[in-house]
Amino acid sequence: MITNTRKLSKKEVKRIKTLTINLCANYDNGSRLCLPADKECRMLTIRHANECCAYFQKAVLPTEPALLEALTADNSAADLCQKECKICGSIFFAAKNQVYCSPECRDEGEHEMNRKRVAQHRRKRKLF
Repeated sequence: MITNTRKLSKKEVKRIKTLTINLCANYDNGSRLCLPADKECRMLTIRHANECCAYFQKAVLPTEPALLEALTADNSAADLCQKECKICGSIFFAAKNQVYCSPECRDEGEHEMNRKRVAQHRRKRKLF
């Protein structure tokens, strides 16, 4: 059960809506209704972490571990070290000055920085 009452970021809200539309078995995409409740799905209008429906928490949220961790973390820890990966855009909890969420993203980021550095060096050499 999520007890965190903090307001969700725009990216978290967007990710929750995407998960609801694509993975939630209780959501009817045509009518935008929650089938058991027979009313508009509240996951599409969620603003705070503790407003998640029980089915979403049990069945859909575990498919996204970073989002699950962000929603269940206490307010102080979630706000202080939560970052967005520069490569894939996923939300993760950073250790010190960590910029990437995984070794794969780190390798891709280093490759991109090296590519830019070499391109800049080549441009400088053409001027002379």
